[in-house]
Amino acid sequence: MRNVATLVTPTVQQIGIDRPSERLDTQAAWQINDIFKSLQATFPAWRNSLQTPEEARIAKKVFTKGLMESGVTSIAEIQLGMKQARASGSAFFPSVGQFIGWCRPMPEDFGLLSVGEAYIAACNGNGKNNEAVHHAAIATGTFDLRRSTSGDNVYKQFEYNYAVVVRRVMNGEQLGQPITKAIEDSDHMAATQRKAPLPEKEYKAMVSSCFSDMLKGL
Repeated sequence: MRNVATLVTPTVQQIGIDRPSERLDTQAAWQINDIFKSLQATFPAWRNSLQTPEEARIAKKVFTKGLMESGVTSIAEIQLGMKQARASGSAFFPSVGQFIGWCRPMPEDFGLLSVGEAYIAACNGNGKNNEAVHHAAIATGTFDLRRSTSGDNVYKQFEYNYAVVVRRVMNGEQLGQPITKAIEDSDHMAATQRKAPLPEKEYKAMVSSCFSDMLKGL
């Protein structure tokens, strides 16, 4: 399955973006317009939230930055978000945080163990027969897992690693690639749980490509 980073080729320097919070580039703005058209068609009461063109412009900028900063980079994630949006039953336009939550895959969506079940299997050494659990356990450390208790830093590290593996399953990627280690400092652990930091190479490719062709197949 294609990832957004493979769809277009301009470099970060060509579009003048070093970090996603600095400015919204033309290509991303064009794609977010299409995302908003789909959301407006899904939520008939969208005018309650976007009453003026200026409010719509600001909302589009916030959505684009929010998606980029949260690491929602693949077409599959956006497709999942739109599917969840259509199934939400709400008539009102979602917040960026709600839409990002819809874009995040749950293990059960792909026939995988829940994170709790996967953690127990990994701690008991029963992950060898489950490829997703196995790779998350190896990245976490099998010795540490055997000594771990639910809620400790090892559990949080496993939760992070398992989330990365689940995203790879959704995107059709190889599961055995190295996983970037999550931030372990306790002051930053909460932020680490909310989003998985991207490797620098993938981060730059994601920013440069933005959301090209993201809505194909929605």
